[in-house]
Amino acid sequence: MKPETRKYINDTTKICFFSALPEFGNMGCNALTVSLMKLFADRNPAAKFFFLHRLRYPVSKKILISGKEVEMELVNCRLTPKSKLHENLFLIFLVALVYRLFPLKKLRNLICTSTPWINVLVNADIIGTHFYGDSFSDIYGFKRLFDYSLLCSTAILLGKKIVLFPQTYGPYTSWLSKKIAYFILIHSSHVLARDKDGYEYVTQLLGRNKKNISIKFCPDLAFILEPVLPKKLCITPNIPHSKDNPLLGINISGLLYNGGYSGDNMFGLSCDYKEAMHILINTFLRKTNTHILLVPHVFADAGNVESDNEACREIFETISAANNGRIHLIAEKYDQNEIKGIIGQCDFFIGARMHACIAALSQGIPAVGIAYSKKFLGVFETVGVQNMVVDARKLTTDELVNQCMHYYENRDHAKNVLKETLPNAKALLAETINTIITS
Repeated sequence: MKPETRKYINDTTKICFFSALPEFGNMGCNALTVSLMKLFADRNPAAKFFFLHRLRYPVSKKILISGKEVEMELVNCRLTPKSKLHENLFLIFLVALVYRLFPLKKLRNLICTSTPWINVLVNADIIGTHFYGDSFSDIYGFKRLFDYSLLCSTAILLGKKIVLFPQTYGPYTSWLSKKIAYFILIHSSHVLARDKDGYEYVTQLLGRNKKNISIKFCPDLAFILEPVLPKKLCITPNIPHSKDNPLLGINISGLLYNGGYSGDNMFGLSCDYKEAMHILINTFLRKTNTHILLVPHVFADAGNVESDNEACREIFETISAANNGRIHLIAEKYDQNEIKGIIGQCDFFIGARMHACIAALSQGIPAVGIAYSKKFLGVFETVGVQNMVVDARKLTTDELVNQCMHYYENRDHAKNVLKETLPNAKALLAETINTIITS
């Protein structure tokens, strides 16, 4: 059966994302979503955004994008037996199957009226997902890949095609993960890879079935996120204004600091990340005249393995007393645009959260990415600074620190490279997404 198409009377584009609202503590996930909304809203201010996700309740909110309020609506589903019938994911699958198999107008209207999830998908002009950048993989465990793919499958069951926005593809460590990825890929209209290896991997995985799918390279969405400097900066202690003392931003990943979700070096790092970060900071304080700003990019409560803010605070409390006010801590939570604005005040940046690094690179600030997966290399290559990825899975602590110091000392070269490459990367991103909007 061919995918169903739908004609519209007005010009209001209905865009459906399989994603939560951009209210995560993870600023990287938020940056992807808000950047994607910006690309659509700038092209069509009348666009309506719907988010489909497994949350407890529906909600409508507005967010400021390009100086204008853009409305977004969350449509939720649940797996628990206690959920409302029209929100139960198993029943949504059943109703979607009935909708697909019985093309009766009255029956389909009844299904859409009674099931918001189905109604949004049926009436959507564009349905897509970015899988939060790197979750179209089992690097974080099979369950995450399965859960996100399950939501996407409701659209596929209705005969809809999906747009896979710029993201990383793989790795897939099990045959079942690869089968699930293949299923989503062959039911996609557009597959955008944010690195060249991803493009080649998808092309190889699809084989002959790639002919009806548009597969393209496209830079990471967050390259066009707007930086906003907060009206009130809560940084302790205050950073002195001095051209003689460069500001070095360092993002500490709580996930790596705590050994991953399993707590036992889940990502197979060759060095002790926690120890390496202490040594890195102390080395810069000893050998340079920098002031160091600790930058969390994932905000979470104490005890949460993801919490960058707690990891930053622990390092700050351990090191700050002996360093005469040269180490600084972001003491409040800011949103993705504000964090990017703060990062924009730095002269150099080092981070283990890739989107913290993108926040720097996209503003022309040289950045070192401390990699724990393959995603870093391809994204840095987009703007010609792939040499500034240091792979913590392969390097000792001394090697990691020495490489960071080397790139800091040669930061002017990287800055010049970024001046040449950034405009092209941003233009390609806008052009590629615009092709999807107008197709």
